[in-house]
Amino acid sequence: MIALLTGVISESMFDKNQIRNEEARKEADDLVCTLELKTQEIHDMLPLDSEGEAKKEDVMSIAMPAVAELFDSALVEYTEFNLVQLVDLMDTDSSGKVSAGEFQRAIMTYAAGVKPLSIQEVHYNTYVCLQRMEALQGSMATVLEL
Repeated sequence: MIALLTGVISESMFDKNQIRNEEARKEADDLVCTLELKTQEIHDMLPLDSEGEAKKEDVMSIAMPAVAELFDSALVEYTEFNLVQLVDLMDTDSSGKVSAGEFQRAIMTYAAGVKPLSIQEVHYNTYVCLQRMEALQGSMATVLEL
């Protein structure tokens, strides 16, 4: 009798756990959808150049207060220092400007829990190295043509 009761209790606990996991997954999916929409809206309110990119200064002064509000509403932990650092790392192509894709990727990655920004720093530095290597390849090709 005790074994039967223990089995029923265990099964009930397992079912409740699965329901909680499904609810948590749905909440995470909803958060991702909300963040995708909101980050696009925030980037769109920035002064953009002909290529749809915003100056880093505008991102810092105009967009990041809105991002802070977004993080507050989504219960994403952040510090002012991390937001400043995040803006520096958004510009993955070192153009001095932030595209919608760069902006959205940085905000979504941070909100997903990549803190401190070490992974984003690695991504940024890898991209910078890639650009420098491409520039060197171009220089080498020019030299070899001579």
